[in-house]
Amino acid sequence: GAPPAPAPRAGGTPAERREVAPRGEAPAPAPRTAPATPPPAASLRVPFTQAGLAAAWGDIVALARAESPFLGEALSLCRVADVAPPRVGLRLEDPSPGHAMTLEAQKARAEQFLARVVGGAVALALDGAPAAEAPRPQRLSDQALRADRLKGLRARDPALDAAADELDLEIVD
Repeated sequence: GAPPAPAPRAGGTPAERREVAPRGEAPAPAPRTAPATPPPAASLRVPFTQAGLAAAWGDIVALARAESPFLGEALSLCRVADVAPPRVGLRLEDPSPGHAMTLEAQKARAEQFLARVVGGAVALALDGAPAAEAPRPQRLSDQALRADRLKGLRARDPALDAAADELDLEIVD
């Protein structure tokens, strides 16, 4: 009988580790995966209906993100509200004015992208975008602030309301 082979050492140089590995058994090569590149938008054909666009919206957003991250993000915030070719109504799910402005800025690009997906002209209509900026609030004077506080106190307590009327009270800081 031959003496048993020495146990392989855990450490050592790479050359020593190769010599210790059993001969004839090559390590299996790691499987190579191709980078996940989405197909171009022209390869995705979606029926130009509300149901067709709504069902494929996730794929449309993914393709848009591959083409333009900003466009994809803008479309990810929307849902298909209605479709009447060539009009596509999108409802903005996030009422943030910043997102609405981004979507307005990307509108022409989104129309071109969706036209390639559905195979026809598209006119986007944004249903959830704020129509106009809210007016700036007026600055309160000290007198208006005191009157507002007194009005709040009067509403809370009817006895205080009667006393304020009878004694002509006002709030003093």
